[in-house]
Amino acid sequence: MAMALEYDGSPLMSFPKHPSQASRRKKLILRRYVFLFLLLIVSSLTFFARIFSIEKDMQALYFNEVDYILLSNNPSRHEPPSISSNSSDWDSSNCAVLGLATGLSLESYKHFVGSLRSTGYPGHIILGVAKDEPEDVVSYLEDQNVTMKIVEMAGNCTYEGSIGHDGEVLDTGDWHCPKDYPDYKITWARFPLYKDWLNGCPSCTDGVILTDVRDAYFQRDPFATAVQLQMQHPLMVFEEIYPELDNTHWLTDLPVTSCKNFTVGNTPVLCSGTTM
Repeated sequence: MAMALEYDGSPLMSFPKHPSQASRRKKLILRRYVFLFLLLIVSSLTFFARIFSIEKDMQALYFNEVDYILLSNNPSRHEPPSISSNSSDWDSSNCAVLGLATGLSLESYKHFVGSLRSTGYPGHIILGVAKDEPEDVVSYLEDQNVTMKIVEMAGNCTYEGSIGHDGEVLDTGDWHCPKDYPDYKITWARFPLYKDWLNGCPSCTDGVILTDVRDAYFQRDPFATAVQLQMQHPLMVFEEIYPELDNTHWLTDLPVTSCKNFTVGNTPVLCSGTTM
């Protein structure tokens, strides 16, 4: 038996005049959510792809920020020398990283040595250290297979006659010079010390890095990465931030001009802290 349903004005009795209209609205909302979800996925993938791309670019930039000093009539020429065809790729196990690290904390050694070893680098690490390094430092360096070279200081520096930016002779009384090279303050003497350490390492036959220790750390095996990127060159030197600092600064201009009668001019300063 059919019954008639009369509308009495109550909200509970109201029905949409067009049921399909609500369905269309739900579908539209659903489509919008699906679109936003897909947009989020695409944006995330693009973001991560960009991150990896930046990392790769920075890796390449590390090796591309290279300047070469060419003793020619054209000092502006910066084309790196090519490796001869009989040159072999560096083998990291025969490479060496050298630095002067006297008086650093255990944390500083962990940042430098630990980051280098964590890249898988198997080669030589040769560091100049003080003869009275703390026991925990010595133990850590031994565990990391670091060759420690004791650097003793001379009582007095023997070289006098350095000229300052004002043309006056500098007082070298407060300089610190190593006993083996008392004519050189320690920041200069590290280079002949590096030569001696390398000459004493018969298995150090491939790539070499001379670097600061206190403010350096590693993200990849530098030698394996250079080979992988085909950026292995006989000599790689690195520029300071330019043009904030250039070779018109008295620290580089005065000694070169006075000793070699040559003006380097407004060119980027090469960083003595890293040479490869």
